[in-house]
Amino acid sequence: MKKILVMIVLTVLTCALLSGCEEKTSMDETEPDLSKLLVTLSTDKPSYVVNETVQITVTVTNTGNSNITLTFSDAQVADFEILTEEGEQVYLWSTGRMFAQMITNVTIPAGKTMELLNETWKTTGEGNYTIRSWLPLTSKIYSNAVTIKVQ
Repeated sequence: MKKILVMIVLTVLTCALLSGCEEKTSMDETEPDLSKLLVTLSTDKPSYVVNETVQITVTVTNTGNSNITLTFSDAQVADFEILTEEGEQVYLWSTGRMFAQMITNVTIPAGKTMELLNETWKTTGEGNYTIRSWLPLTSKIYSNAVTIKVQ
């Protein structure tokens, strides 16, 4: 009798533990249609002088008819880089920054534009520079590339 009671208790505990390990999904949970998102990078002007500050803005537009919720692995929701004419990276916005280690959800309403970054970069030398941004998702979504001239 004691063995049967122990077996019942172990069975109940095992079931309780396993039920807590189930993957939670909902019936209406679907992947967002990322093709409806347009990531746009813009600067405050097309040309600068050395040591002038460039204003860089990254936005995302939902061109679809329904809200899109993006899930990021941490608090970073966008990034951008600046490249020389030779393709050498001279600046990566996220370098040296720390982001909260928490899942971050951002909902972009249907037909709306949301600003994700509004940052500055101080030019360092003459030349043409290309700036591009992206959303750091599992499959990155890239923006248009913007070329600026520094004289």
